[in-house]
Formats: sequence, structure tokens, C-alpha cells
Amino acid sequence: MNEPFDDEIEIDLLALLYFLEKKWWMIVGLGAALAVTAFLVSTRLITPTYRSTTLIYVLPSSTSVTSLADIQISEKLAEDYLIIAKSNPVLDGTIERIQKERGGLTYTRSQINDKLSVNDRATRILEVNVVSENAEEASIIANVAGVEIVEQMAAITKSDPSTIVQKAEPALVPYGPDIRKNTLIGGAAGVMAAMAIVVIQFILNGNIKSEEDIMKYLGLKTLVVIPEDRELKRHRDE
Repeated sequence: MNEPFDDEIEIDLLALLYFLEKKWWMIVGLGAALAVTAFLVSTRLITPTYRSTTLIYVLPSSTSVTSLADIQISEKLAEDYLIIAKSNPVLDGTIERIQKERGGLTYTRSQINDKLSVNDRATRILEVNVVSENAEEASIIANVAGVEIVEQMAAITKSDPSTIVQKAEPALVPYGPDIRKNTLIGGAAGVMAAMAIVVIQFILNGNIKSEEDIMKYLGLKTLVVIPEDRELKRHRDE
């Protein structure tokens, strides 16, 4: 009676580690190649971006924090600011103000919205961040948007305007891309890809390499072992 076909694959971990060690040059080479590629792409092909930040203290200038209730109110105001800061009135006001103050610069809502981000980092300080390929442009939009946010919030709440703690300045160092991070990711991806290739080669390699393989795959005992004559093989290859 025929035995059922066993299609399970057994992997000798020690043999696999030895095989990986033999292929170290491939793993290191591919990792280095992808790391260099990621570095070149990040430095040569990707346009650097710059970020400028305006800081706003969300409480109206006439309000002082003297109790827990004031703190809770300021936290709620910060949440309101996050919504209002990206609203159409603020975007439209920012566009109009830039056109008046900087003749020739025109934007659409989507352009300003894509460059603008706002967060409060769980504090009463609101960060108005603008990322652009031009450092001067990023600072202009951040400052104008900051003023527009303060005025819109004051008009809605019928209160004194909040205080702008810090005006945006043109960044001297690019915000992105993160060259170091991209290079490390490229190198790691190369190493992982190379190791995956080596493991697949090891699994698909059906050659019999030892006496144990003969017994394992053929069910036969080894009667005689003929050692390899490396000198003879070398002469034959020549």
C-alpha cells in the first residue's frame, strides 16, 4: 500500500543560518545598494520642503487663568481653534490678505489647506504650521493664517482676540525629506529583501548535501562515502 505523499517542508535552522552566512556578501551588497539609492533619491530627486510655525495663546488677551474652570475653558477653546483654523472663512481670508499684502501671490483654498496644519499638543498654545518648498512663502502664509485665525475666532466668540506668541520666520534648514531616515529604511529594506531571496533559494534547493539528506529523502543507508578530491576538481575545472 502506497504511503501518502508528504508535502511538508522541514527547514534545518542551523543549515539555514550557515547558508545565510555564506551569502553575507549578497545581503550586505543589496542593503548598501538600496541605502545609496534612497540617499541619492532623497538628495537629488526630492525637492526639499521648509516649515514655519506661528504660535497662538488661545485665551483672549483680557482673560486670566485663575481657576480650574478657566483651564477647562481654555482647553475647549483650543479644540474650537483646531476646527476654525481650517474652515473656509479662514482659508479665504488668508488668500485675500496675502493678495493685498503680497501683490502677485495668488492661491486657491486647496493649496492653502494642503500647506497648513494646526495642532495644540494638549496645551493652550496653538501651533499653526505651514510646509512649502519655499522657506519665505511658508513663513508668509503661517503669519497671515495666524492673524486670520485670531480675528475669526474673536469675531465668532465676541471676545478680545487671542495673543500671537511667536511669529513665523523663514526656516534655514529643510524640514523634509528626512535623508537619514530614508537611507536607513532603504538599507533595511535591502537587507530584508536579500535575506528573503536567500531563504527562498535555500528552501528550493533540492540537492542532497549530506548522509542525513540521503536517509531523510531517499530512505537509504549510506554504505560508502567518497571524499571529494579538491585538487582533482580544480585541475578538471581548468
